[in-house]
Amino acid sequence: MPTYAVLETPQGYATELPVTQFLSAILPPLPHDLDVARVLHALLHPSHKSRSPITSRGRWTGFSADPENLKGSEDKAFFHLPSVVRSIAAATSPEKTLASLHINPNRAAVQARRHLKSFPDAYLSVYSSCREWSDIIAFGELTKTESEEDISDNINKVTSSMAKCMAGDPRRRFVFSFTIENVKMRLWFCDRSQILVSEPFNFITDHITVIHFFSALLNAGPADIGLDTTMVLLDNEERYDINLHSTDLRLNTYRTINPIFTGDQQLLRYNGTRVWMAVKVVDGQEIGDPVVLKDVWVDPNRRAEGASIEELCRAARDTEHQLDADSSFITVECHSDVYFDSKHGRLLDYTRSPVRSTYDDLVRSREDLLGGTTARETRPHNVRHHYRLVHYRIVFREVCRSLAEERSLATIFKALARIALVLQVMHSSGWVHRDVSKRNILLRGDGLAILSDFEYAKRVNDGDEMRIGTAKFMAVEVDRQRYPLQLRPDNAILPQVREKYPEKCAAAEKKFAEDPTLLGQNPSGFRYNALHDLESLWWIAAYYLIMKEVVDCSAPVETGPSEEEGTDPFVASHAQKVFATDIFITRELRRFCFTLASIFAETVHEVIPERLWKIAQKLEDLREELMCRYYAEELDCESIDSTSADGLHEIFHDTFLGIAELEENQGLTVRPFTVPKPIYHHPDSDVSVQIPSPPRPSVKRKHLGPRTAPLRSGDDEALTKRSPRKKRRLDENTYPDLAIPNNTEVAKRLRPYLPRRAKMRPTMR
Repeated sequence: MPTYAVLETPQGYATELPVTQFLSAILPPLPHDLDVARVLHALLHPSHKSRSPITSRGRWTGFSADPENLKGSEDKAFFHLPSVVRSIAAATSPEKTLASLHINPNRAAVQARRHLKSFPDAYLSVYSSCREWSDIIAFGELTKTESEEDISDNINKVTSSMAKCMAGDPRRRFVFSFTIENVKMRLWFCDRSQILVSEPFNFITDHITVIHFFSALLNAGPADIGLDTTMVLLDNEERYDINLHSTDLRLNTYRTINPIFTGDQQLLRYNGTRVWMAVKVVDGQEIGDPVVLKDVWVDPNRRAEGASIEELCRAARDTEHQLDADSSFITVECHSDVYFDSKHGRLLDYTRSPVRSTYDDLVRSREDLLGGTTARETRPHNVRHHYRLVHYRIVFREVCRSLAEERSLATIFKALARIALVLQVMHSSGWVHRDVSKRNILLRGDGLAILSDFEYAKRVNDGDEMRIGTAKFMAVEVDRQRYPLQLRPDNAILPQVREKYPEKCAAAEKKFAEDPTLLGQNPSGFRYNALHDLESLWWIAAYYLIMKEVVDCSAPVETGPSEEEGTDPFVASHAQKVFATDIFITRELRRFCFTLASIFAETVHEVIPERLWKIAQKLEDLREELMCRYYAEELDCESIDSTSADGLHEIFHDTFLGIAELEENQGLTVRPFTVPKPIYHHPDSDVSVQIPSPPRPSVKRKHLGPRTAPLRSGDDEALTKRSPRKKRRLDENTYPDLAIPNNTEVAKRLRPYLPRRAKMRPTMR
């Protein structure tokens, strides 16, 4: 088993490969008629009395001294690097005009993350001036010195630029880059599953490696430099023609209309999900209604999403439900893995293995990829975060909008009520979803809610028990990967559980009486079950109650001219914002609020408007029902199956539908949190002072003139004047006589606006 070193980067660990292995296994293959030794000989002995790019001292021309010993900036120190690449290109293909290297004159500031439009220090392109990341073949980051700070800065910049390059062009499957610190050069590669980097070498004297690297990129085809040849960019448009095969191997072409979802542009290692609204194209003509096209990289060991939906629908048609199975889930038009044409024929598009010895792996299907060895078996024991991914596309017939875009509280809870019945269809068919979230609940044009994103769906008894789901809505047990409510020798069956489920309690007591050693044991390990899907649905309801501000659109206008006409906002308190942030981020607080009796209701009643207390109480009752079922099912964890949530779906449906009917006539809508400016009434004056909002820390502000005179509490005229520096923080010099009030609620509102050095009274802590 080979052993590799790793480098820590902002995007995770990068595997460090020997230079020879990087050149042979990761770089595109050189043309058959190209010999690196012959190119080096041509550079050393040029014809037609031209000057050799390699000096008699064995250094590239222009680099008679190391860059750290040259005067000027990086642009001047590496000024001759483009001429080196031009010489290699001329010696490689004298009859062909290849790309050239350009030194970027407008270097971005040193930072870990860069703007999408900022370019790296050097880039290889056929254009002299690049406007988009799609124009770049490869790029580099340069620095004159090789201190630890400079190396760290180069690593930060190159990983950030790789992420921007992958995000800026949907056709990018992988990308190449390089870094230079003084004379030490490293070669970089990344795709959706890994970051690979070569060991450092001296780029001034190691001519063979430099010639091989740039010759491979200059002579590579579009597929070999990371472009997806099944996607064609339309001229002068941000639209693409995308090809995919159906199950009967027919080639289908879809033309994108506009993007729906583009994923996280800051991440390198993720599934690269992109979603477009598209239309089918036949003979160059757009036909039919718009559809939704999803492009994603998936685990080859997992069943394809389209196959899961088709199999689930077949299983659901064989059972009786309140809903029609075909109208419960999103409809698949076609789906397929992505293949590209090569000199060896039609091959599967997948992420590479860092331990292969040659560039060409003849993988024509998932069976070829997984046959013989698995992804874990081919991974070196110390190569971190590497896993195989397969490029996959699926087309859906319905063009819907996400529940995350809905604002009406009544519509939201109607959708949740229907999804409870959709989950009943799924669970009774023996399947679990494992990623129920607000973005995976879709609203059709007729208002019906359907479930989508079955990438992680599986049968209850299948394997693949990974920690999967959206963090904000993940079940507490799934997050911890164990059964915390399992019956153990040190606890007893709760009275309410014994009252509701006497048969389960009697069976468990009989089993443990016969063999007490079984208490607290679970030989089969943790398994995802139907209760976890329903808990995710409960967390979505709690999200809209806690994490949003509620606006009453039917109330008369009672606010100032700055508010929208016809609205009466229930501005969220600072306490609600803090609690909302904590409960959906802090794992322990989520566990306490969900598992401990009455903690959720008591805390929520303290932070949300009184008008919403009825909704909070209904959610508390629903939580108690779900917790009671958890206790009953986990009396014997071995018996948990697809029927573990039977009867709860109707309770969820009726509760959510009751909330929707309660709020339907009140016209309540939700919106993201706003940051109101607190109003403080001074005890010695009738004048109210509006405290300015704090400045945004990421914005550099110019000097706006001399500081205004301090305000005095006795000067009513001075108190009514607004400071010209509207975004200035409150401090002792500006408002010296405004003492911090001895009031907890007001103190909570003032806390974000106070300077760090402001003294607070003990009652506020």
